Amino acid sequence: MKNLFDNENESFLKKLNELIKNSIQVDICVGYFKFSGWCLIVESLQDILYINNGTIRLLVGTGENNDINKKLFFDDFFHKDINLKKETQNLNKLVQFLQFGEQTNKLTVKLIPNTHSKIYIFTHENLENENSIFIGSSNLTRNGLTNTIRELNCYFTDKHICDEAKNWFEQKWNLDLSKDITSELWSSVYEKNLLKCDEYDEYYDVIEDELEKYYYEHYYDMN
Repeated sequence: MKNLFDNENESFLKKLNELIKNSIQVDICVGYFKFSGWCLIVESLQDILYINNGTIRLLVGTGENNDINKKLFFDDFFHKDINLKKETQNLNKLVQFLQFGEQTNKLTVKLIPNTHSKIYIFTHENLENENSIFIGSSNLTRNGLTNTIRELNCYFTDKHICDEAKNWFEQKWNLDLSKDITSELWSSVYEKNLLKCDEYDEYYDVIEDELEKYYYEHYYDMN
């Protein structure tokens, strides 16, 4: 089994998507989370919520002080190199994904100061190892997931290491400094979508129809 993933000899992104698809829970802590990274793992994340009926927790660092600048995070989420006009489909997916995750309590996004760690923790149901983890240098961004020069991530399945990593994540997750921004992230993405449309009412009708169809196909089938 390969343990080092540098996107040159072994693809971190490929292995990440494989592990996410085979998980019932994914816990991620990164220094940066951007729309460009989400687009690369969207289908795998959807599998967790819609097929595996699992949960996702995402903890994102916000710098080196005790102040959480939410506006800066939301602005940075849609990085200047992203052409939103060409990302209509992925934006719609993200709106639906965030709304579904929030309403079912299966997706939570928190911000935390003074954290630049990168760890991906997977809980499996039908694999040999109950848990596996990635610890390394890759943020949840396009560059972090695909860069072939700067990134290196190590894969572990050892129970002792996985348990230690899970305990570390829980401690960070439950800190008073960790602030839940799930609803605000959904609102920010939804507003970005609306800004691309000339007619609000027309767009509202379209997204409502899409959501109704989406819930019927995915959510009701799970119950």
